[in-house]
Amino acid sequence: MDKVKWTDKKTNVEVFNLVKEKKSLLSEIRKRKRRWVGQILRHENMLRTVLEGRMKGKRPKGKELKW
Repeated sequence: MDKVKWTDKKTNVEVFNLVKEKKSLLSEIRKRKRRWVGQILRHENMLRTVLEGRMKGKRPKGKELKW
């Protein structure tokens, strides 16, 4: 891999082309989100309950609750 000095006046596109990489910020974010959700779903806790949408008990009768 060629080293690019920080003092070189090159654009990000030129640097990515030089090292034969492409921008993958969004794919990296999605990958980390999936890994985080997988970690959460392995444990039994309140966050897992919220993510899965399971709630214990019944809704009360009458008017809607205002939060």
